[in-house]
Amino acid sequence: MAAERFIGGLRTYPRGSTTPRVLAFPYRAFGGPRPLAELLVDDQRVLLRLRWAWLRRFVGYVSLFGLDTSWEAPREGISAEEFRGLVWPGVLLRSPGLPLAVFWCSDQMRRAVLATLQAS
Repeated sequence: MAAERFIGGLRTYPRGSTTPRVLAFPYRAFGGPRPLAELLVDDQRVLLRLRWAWLRRFVGYVSLFGLDTSWEAPREGISAEEFRGLVWPGVLLRSPGLPLAVFWCSDQMRRAVLATLQAS
């Protein structure tokens, strides 16, 4: 399978928690900022991260909260489900031993992400 790339937003959670970190990188909606995250899916892994290396470095430099700017898991252990936030829809990603992550995206993209992740 060729790698699939989806553009949206991300939110990560501390290990063992269902409470998100203080900062999230949103999906564009209601005139909001540009989508700042990408979800990459290939045969071996699922990677959710900030879109640009310079932004990942910048957030790493200025972060006082230990924010996670990426989430990576083996493809075979992933479970994904529809997620409804207060404003944006998304996909909730789970993998054994990793904190939860949410990929914010449109309803149409959410369906495409779920179909991609459910394909064998």
